[in-house]
Amino acid sequence: SESDKLKNNLIGKWGGLEEEAPVFSFTFDSIYYYDRLKSFGYEILNGDVIINFPTSKAILKRITVVNDTMFFFDEFPDTIRAYRHR
Repeated sequence: SESDKLKNNLIGKWGGLEEEAPVFSFTFDSIYYYDRLKSFGYEILNGDVIINFPTSKAILKRITVVNDTMFFFDEFPDTIRAYRHR
């Protein structure tokens, strides 16, 4: 399915351009935030990633992965980019 393809493309470590360390890491069923030292479950729905924080949800909208670059939107109109860490 499209969700499975997207999930497979998301798995790995991601961060900002020229950042030494990754900011977050996707596994098959969770996203780990290095600054919080915690993992949170997520789901993919209609091309959006919904992250289940304990008291709220965050949505990475219209997420796509092209080569080693992730593109998505949040509540602001500008495209956000994350880069794969190897």
